Amino acid sequence: MTACQIALHPGEDLHALLQACLQAHITPILTISYGDYLKDLGNWEERSIIKRFVDYVDKVYTAYKDQVHHFVIFDQPHFLPDTSLSKLYQVMHYIFVAQAQAVLCLKAHDPSLCVGSMVNDIVGLPHARPLDALALSDYNEIENYSTMDIYGYGRYPALVRRYLASQDIQLDMTLSDRQVLKQAAALTDFMGLHYEMCVLVGFNSLSGSYTSGILGAYQISSGRRDPLGLRLAMRTMTSRYDCPILVNFHLKEHQGDDDFDTIDDLREHVKEMKKAVGDGSQILGFMIDQTNSFKKSSAYYKHLIMSNGEEL
Repeated sequence: MTACQIALHPGEDLHALLQACLQAHITPILTISYGDYLKDLGNWEERSIIKRFVDYVDKVYTAYKDQVHHFVIFDQPHFLPDTSLSKLYQVMHYIFVAQAQAVLCLKAHDPSLCVGSMVNDIVGLPHARPLDALALSDYNEIENYSTMDIYGYGRYPALVRRYLASQDIQLDMTLSDRQVLKQAAALTDFMGLHYEMCVLVGFNSLSGSYTSGILGAYQISSGRRDPLGLRLAMRTMTSRYDCPILVNFHLKEHQGDDDFDTIDDLREHVKEMKKAVGDGSQILGFMIDQTNSFKKSSAYYKHLIMSNGEEL
């Protein structure tokens, strides 16, 4: 299908835009919460925010139910605290529970809705030593799988639970939270993937020692964009969760009067994405974030969509 992801600003009326998409045979995918758009709902460090968010989701569904069948609940939430690690994890937990209750809310209205959320994935690659491979395992569990496993399985990875305990972090997590997370994971239809870059991950001897049972002793260096990382991320997501993937990545920033490098960047990423499909991944849709609007890359992207990715 030809799809378009649309982020909803609070108070904005999207009926005309959605109708234009439908008339052009474009399937709208409505993002309910993008970035910090919903920071005005209240303090995300308080449990009461969950109900306010679900009430908002209910209103969004009522307003657009005749035009939208695909919903992304959260995409890159930016209302996270920059204070303590414990507050960060607590806010993330409330976001996870709010996302889960939103899934249940939408599915209660219409079980046929296609519902999911986006995750950021910075693919880690190990240095040469076995300790580096162990550090990479920690990195993936703590930085990537902690969110993916919530959406895919409805629970935190065992290593993340141990990591929180090692940091003396106790989440405000109720039995009802656990039940809702499990129920929502069983009803989630897809997982969104924001691919950003690859980074080298190695053991950080200053952080601790694995022989003494300390987790999270990793350090990150040498980040760079690599289309192969998108394929790796998709293969991992398919292997762990076996669900359709909504792919989104940021195109390279570029200078000058043309954007041929943007076209090359897009072409190489699509090549690796198609290889991931050959590896067994399922793609719900493919989107790009592009800060510049040059005619050459816009025309190329339009042609790419019209050919369903066949003509690169």
